[in-house]
Amino acid sequence: MGLATVHGIVQQAGGGIEVTSTLGTGTTFAIRLPWCSTPPPPPSGTLTPLAPLSARPGRSVLLVEDEERVRKLVRGTLEGWGYAVTEADRAEEALGLLAVSREFDLLVTDLVMPGMDGRELAARVRAERPGTAIVFISGYVPDLKRLDGFSDGVFLPKPFTPFDLLRCAERALRQRKASEAHAHTAVPVPVPGSPVGAQEL
Repeated sequence: MGLATVHGIVQQAGGGIEVTSTLGTGTTFAIRLPWCSTPPPPPSGTLTPLAPLSARPGRSVLLVEDEERVRKLVRGTLEGWGYAVTEADRAEEALGLLAVSREFDLLVTDLVMPGMDGRELAARVRAERPGTAIVFISGYVPDLKRLDGFSDGVFLPKPFTPFDLLRCAERALRQRKASEAHAHTAVPVPVPGSPVGAQEL
């Protein structure tokens, strides 16, 4: 799974990892998780229905992920739900695709990659295509602190399920649409010489 992913999962659960290493002997990782004295409730035998997702036929996605296994999972999930996916294994390749490709509705990018990271890539994409929604993927939960300036970006921690991915993609698209609508809301302009609160029609 990768040490960063394991660290993120353990930290989310309120635990920690201790590492001891001896030259010529090996390394030991001790995972410590908080104890819960209350037993979990017995299963009810019924599943709580989840709100239905809306398929997104025609929506275009730029997927940037340097880990091939994760990239294939993400692409297969999104394409299965109607998205058109263009993929790249690093940020520099993605910028090359942006230079020759049509508009993308959604950028799904890993935060930590060799070379340019996902946050810088997202900033470049937003500068050229302000309407692009963004989903950031990372196995290291503290990476969430690096997302200042992307209030409508969605953070998806690894590991995740296909359902998690689809939910985050839909949420990012919805939030970006709302942000753009808010930014384009007309601000009333006072008429010079008119009483306070008067508006030009």
